[in-house]
Amino acid sequence: MSSSNGLIDQVAQRIQHLEQLKIAALKEKNFSVASLCTAELPRLKLRLSDLENQASEKARLAGLKNGADA
Repeated sequence: MSSSNGLIDQVAQRIQHLEQLKIAALKEKNFSVASLCTAELPRLKLRLSDLENQASEKARLAGLKNGADA
């Protein structure tokens, strides 16, 4: 599961970076870059949500397995 957490962290960092880039682009009136960031953010946020759900499900299943082993 540590690799999942690493991937979750990477996607979260990328989201944060794109949000900062979008703000900077808007301040500079670089609307094409801001638009690209805006277009990419929902996809990354959905990916992050999927990864978090997968990690949660793996933890739940591991808990069930450990309960069955007891």
